[in-house]
Amino acid sequence: MKNVRRATVVLFVFMSATALFASTILGPVYPAPGGNTFFSSGDPVNPGGMSVSYGSFNPAAYGQLWWTMTSIANPYDTSFSGGSGDMSFLSYAGGIATWQSTANLTFYDPLLGHDVSFPTEFQVSAISGGATYDTTPTTPAWLVSGAFSGNEQYLALDGSTWVPLGPYYDSFNHQCSGGCLETDSNGGFYYTRPATTPEPSSLVLLGSGILGLAVMFRRKVIG
Repeated sequence: MKNVRRATVVLFVFMSATALFASTILGPVYPAPGGNTFFSSGDPVNPGGMSVSYGSFNPAAYGQLWWTMTSIANPYDTSFSGGSGDMSFLSYAGGIATWQSTANLTFYDPLLGHDVSFPTEFQVSAISGGATYDTTPTTPAWLVSGAFSGNEQYLALDGSTWVPLGPYYDSFNHQCSGGCLETDSNGGFYYTRPATTPEPSSLVLLGSGILGLAVMFRRKVIG
């Protein structure tokens, strides 16, 4: 009876380890495990922002899948300053996820004769299709169940109003003739392994369990 209980414990430990591995959240990566398609149109600094869409996922390559922004750099003026770090997540409300700059976009306006400086934001909105907001792997992220689309946009604070960054930035004068404004944002995927995918350590555990069972049964026969 004691050997039967030990065998049950070994099998339970193995099953628990396999389930834990399958539910471990990995990433972020791009493309999604198994691949995906990506299309975009527009510009994230202009009115209307940039529309993005993802599709052609292979559900057999993962257990669960989440899409998130992996990095969003503070916009900066190349003639005045270098990159000023990443933006930090601020909030999710009304279907809009917002990141806010950790440093102002600052540049010199030669006609005004002084620096211009203002905060910026980055927003992801209008997520539609096979993705719903979920905070399980990271904040924010969208749980993916199929093809989905969204909108990405940079904004600037004009007094008390958030406006599209591009036109507001262009309303000032700049020291360079073009390409002064730099922005950079990247998306990626978190995921879990398919439940049927074995983990090397789980295979070792299974082998140990089988060996343990064999030893116990051999002792039972001999004893």
